[in-house]
Amino acid sequence: MSCKCHGLSGSCNIKTCQRHSAQFRAIGDLLHKKYDNALRVKMEKKNAMDILFVMKRKKNPGNRRDNSKLRSTNKKPPNDALVFLKDSPNYCVRSAKHEFPGTVGRTCSTGYGTDSCEDLCCGRGFRSVKVTTTDRCRCKFHWCCEIRCHKCTKVEIQHRCK
Repeated sequence: MSCKCHGLSGSCNIKTCQRHSAQFRAIGDLLHKKYDNALRVKMEKKNAMDILFVMKRKKNPGNRRDNSKLRSTNKKPPNDALVFLKDSPNYCVRSAKHEFPGTVGRTCSTGYGTDSCEDLCCGRGFRSVKVTTTDRCRCKFHWCCEIRCHKCTKVEIQHRCK
């Protein structure tokens, strides 16, 4: 909630207040924290009155959830908890079921970030390949109605996941 005062010479004759959402970064940080602590939930009916909640919260290194046994509890997860019903597929390996090709052969960068070889190659390493490409370059329009280009050859090193 943010408020402003209106009036002559700074007096607060009229006060207007409005609600606004939190800073985008704060919302993102909160969602990331909730994701890291998400609860795997499975609901099982024992009888007509009892619902058993089976939860796990453990993670293994690399923010991938482990496959340890679920622990049973009769407690309902907290209302503000982020819950999930199924584990995410492993995107590191090819999966015909999920129509995902895996990351083998995927182009990556040696820096840091979401496209880094360390993250995309799932710890399998990468190989560097020298690639030569030929493209049109230094194109110019000639009157009337023709575009003339040179051919430029570029040699670059590409990194691909093993």
